[in-house]
Amino acid sequence: MNNFPSNFTPDSDLNVFNISYNAKILRRELYKYMLSKDYKINKCFVMEKENIYPIESINIVVKELNELGWITKLTRGNTILYVYKEGENPFKYDVEEIEF
Repeated sequence: MNNFPSNFTPDSDLNVFNISYNAKILRRELYKYMLSKDYKINKCFVMEKENIYPIESINIVVKELNELGWITKLTRGNTILYVYKEGENPFKYDVEEIEF
């Protein structure tokens, strides 16, 4: 980041920036995982315990993936995100699905 965003003022809701920042980090980490050889073997992305993402940030990324045609399922207390294409079934049990 070269400069602070112009709307980063003393009157700003810093939580909005936190959600946006965490979504950016999650998006980057998930993208790297999906391009790795591990994704070809296992379609689940385990979010690191030391970097708990706010559900609002997860929802942003999940919505973007769904709009691009990916199927997503979130489980294990919002710590595991399955991302796969239609026709694939990466698990043998039911998990909670985030729908938008």
